[in-house]
Amino acid sequence: EVTPDVHGHRMRQNHFINKCMLDFKRRNKQWVLLIDVDEYITFNRIDDNNQEPDFPVEKAPDGIPTLMDWTWDSSEGVIEGWIDTLSSPTKVATGSLVSQIQIQPGGVVTDSTGDSYYLRDDRAVRDLDALDQPPEPMPILKYVMADSDDKLCGEIFNDVYDEKWDESWECFEIDWEAPENE
Repeated sequence: EVTPDVHGHRMRQNHFINKCMLDFKRRNKQWVLLIDVDEYITFNRIDDNNQEPDFPVEKAPDGIPTLMDWTWDSSEGVIEGWIDTLSSPTKVATGSLVSQIQIQPGGVVTDSTGDSYYLRDDRAVRDLDALDQPPEPMPILKYVMADSDDKLCGEIFNDVYDEKWDESWECFEIDWEAPENE
């Protein structure tokens, strides 16, 4: 069954796709690629000198520390992230990078000081660690939105505490602040 939220999304998506295609046709473009935000393209770096790509790899090569939750600061030319040490995670920043070719999950980068780091694919790690479902008995709130009274509202499921009906629309007072726009 298609919910109103999904139906509205599909209507907006089709409208956008049609407008995009008309605009590209008006500009006499030869092709266009339409993808979702969770899809991407990466370049194939196999060439005559390197028949097999050396990245991405699933785990860090021996002797190379793993950077997790890393971010690329293109203006400074450095990557910041966390190395999981035995005692506790340690925040690090690379020196200026010698090459930007392998700045992608699963890549190994070397900075100007000669230090190398493996860039962990955090999305894949989180997907592998994620539960298929919340543990029982855990109420689930779907189609969540904040209303004008600073309440969090959505369809509730599996509420064994207050015995709310599955799929009933419920609002809860939440003590929270919206993030400031940067």
